[in-house]
Parts: sequence; C-alpha cells; structure tokens
Amino acid sequence: MSDENSIVDYLKGQGIPSDMASRRIIAEEHGIAPYSGTAEQNIKLLALLRNPPLAFWERVKALFKL
Repeated sequence: MSDENSIVDYLKGQGIPSDMASRRIIAEEHGIAPYSGTAEQNIKLLALLRNPPLAFWERVKALFKL
C-alpha cells in the first residue's frame, strides 16, 4: 500500500532511488539544505517533485543517470 504523501513512495513510483542519501542529493541540489529528512523538508521536496520547474526532472535524471 502506497501513501500519496510519502516522498519515498513517490520516488519509487518514478523509478528514482528513495534512500536517505538519494533524497539528500535531490533536496540539496534544489535548495533544501542541509537536508536531514524532517517532515517539513519532505513535504517541501514532495511539492517540488510534483510541481517541478521545467528543468528539474532533467537534473534529477542526470544525477542518477536515468
């Protein structure tokens, strides 16, 4: 069962690594730093992922060579 408000579930659903280190890379690359995985940071990151600036996904894909 997936939680629509879970950053981990969202990333997994997009085929992007969802471990803490990967979330930290994505967050800090996009101005959420220092990333420690707080609920507030995860909500902000999830909002960014759901409504990204134009080049956001290209940067994420490049980071993980997807």
